[in-house]
Amino acid sequence: MARRHELIAAQLTDPREATLPDVRLITLEDPETGEQLLVDTADATLRERFALAAEAQATALRHEVTRYGADLLVLSTAEELLPPLRRLLGARRSRGRRAPSGDWQQPRRS
Repeated sequence: MARRHELIAAQLTDPREATLPDVRLITLEDPETGEQLLVDTADATLRERFALAAEAQATALRHEVTRYGADLLVLSTAEELLPPLRRLLGARRSRGRRAPSGDWQQPRRS
């Protein structure tokens, strides 16, 4: 798709989803299955594993998006939305082409 179209993937993040605060016992629910799990957020190991899993998920998403030739625009609910969009579009404009950065070149027409 990136060869024919300009692709930008947007991810809206909430900083509260990347860390697990120490609020003692909480019930977490899987939104797909409804399964509930009681967890003790006072456990530092649990909070560290949660943060590592969130970072691994973000890294996997970045890899997958760039693998398909798209730029990834990460937006946060804790910040203004327009400045990151302006920075991305400015960077794309300065590259002198619409396609995402990388090895892909627009095919020459005969």
